[in-house]
Amino acid sequence: MIPLSGQPLLDARGPIVQCAVNISEGRRVNLVEEIVSAAMGHAGSVVADYSSDRDHNRLVLTLLGSPEPVGHSLLAAARRAACLLDLRQHQGAHPRMGVVDVVPFTPISLITLRECAVLARRVAASLAFEIGLGVYFYGAAASADRPSALPEIRRAVGATSRGAGIPDFHRMLPDLGEPSPALGAVVVGARRPLVAYNIGLASGNESDARWIAAAVRAERTTTMSLHGVRALGLWLPTAGAAQVSLNLTRPDRTPIAVVREQIAGMIHRRNAAVLESGRTVTEGDGEIVGLIPEAALGGHPVEDLRLPTLRETQIVERWLRGPARPVDVG
Repeated sequence: MIPLSGQPLLDARGPIVQCAVNISEGRRVNLVEEIVSAAMGHAGSVVADYSSDRDHNRLVLTLLGSPEPVGHSLLAAARRAACLLDLRQHQGAHPRMGVVDVVPFTPISLITLRECAVLARRVAASLAFEIGLGVYFYGAAASADRPSALPEIRRAVGATSRGAGIPDFHRMLPDLGEPSPALGAVVVGARRPLVAYNIGLASGNESDARWIAAAVRAERTTTMSLHGVRALGLWLPTAGAAQVSLNLTRPDRTPIAVVREQIAGMIHRRNAAVLESGRTVTEGDGEIVGLIPEAALGGHPVEDLRLPTLRETQIVERWLRGPARPVDVG
């Protein structure tokens, strides 16, 4: 691991933006570290966190800082990834469209979502015309006549949950640039803070994880404690275990403890459904990928949330000198 300590705190009296770039490499440690190193050393931007996973075959690199420096840091990492990676050789449990796969800009302090969308579109031009990726806009950066949700865009080009093969970009052409077989396309946009939260199943199989994920998707429109929660059920061969992979898109309204309670209820229902098979589904520990806003803890001590790998530096506010001042919450 590249040490991240020693980087400066960020002055919250100026605009602060977060970018949790997702890159399609999680197995070759030397390549992961080359990409992370390329993002470091840009004044006004810090690498607040990074984590890679062999089964997902994915790197999540979280940048935090002033808008322009974060953009420079992101482009440096993207250039390195484009030199090192080839989508045609990539396989993993997580859906993906390109070697640089998703680039979301998130307002943290003294910057609006609209301003983040402008930044996203500016950076996207470099990703398309300098680096050679196709670009699809999503979230607040999406065009009015195009899909704006990331899952919709993936479905439109046939990016499967198995994370293998080349998506068919002719099914829906990019907003900018032209995807190549080696690099693919990146989805770039602006969104509010999101929590990437995975819950392992201590016992159970992929069909159990997929059943739970489908239940989340079915109930999120009618159950307030699942509002805005996205879910996939995955099998992780290295771990030899199933996982429910969750995105909490409104962590201020659906904090981690509340979502975990809902998942526990679904596991109970699943056990009732598979009783005759003689097997059981049991909940394991959870993990957080990237940074989270302090509000996502819901006032609970970390030790109560069964998140054994969560570090203090994964809480956004720990990187700021002074309180965050969100501009357009709601």
